[in-house]
Amino acid sequence: MTPLSGLIDQEIFFVPQFTLECGATIKQVPVAYKTWGKLNEAKNNAMIICHAFTGSADVEDWWGPMMGKGKAFDSRRFFIFCANSLGSPYGSASPVTINPDTGRIYGPEFPPTTIRDDVRYVTAAEQLHAYVP
Repeated sequence: MTPLSGLIDQEIFFVPQFTLECGATIKQVPVAYKTWGKLNEAKNNAMIICHAFTGSADVEDWWGPMMGKGKAFDSRRFFIFCANSLGSPYGSASPVTINPDTGRIYGPEFPPTTIRDDVRYVTAAEQLHAYVP
């Protein structure tokens, strides 16, 4: 986990091990995320919001005008989930994450990641029920 991730109001889930598309395997991989609303019994009201620029899971910061009653991101209708992307300094696995093998931050040794890694990363957390309340 990053040293500053506690400054952000979000949840952290750890994927025990994750192999990146480049072939590198990272351990105790933090997935920082936020949710709004409630997952219904049928579990068919989930909305996953991804972003390309900031890496922050705080949808309200960058899509605020679209959130709220009767809007596209209505948490009364949807269970909204957003995870920080890999490489984000906002709490998910990144160069500022502590490498559990060394006890030091990864820094430039953090392996390269891809968009496909991000999709698999969020799916790994989902499969482990990381965000189900």
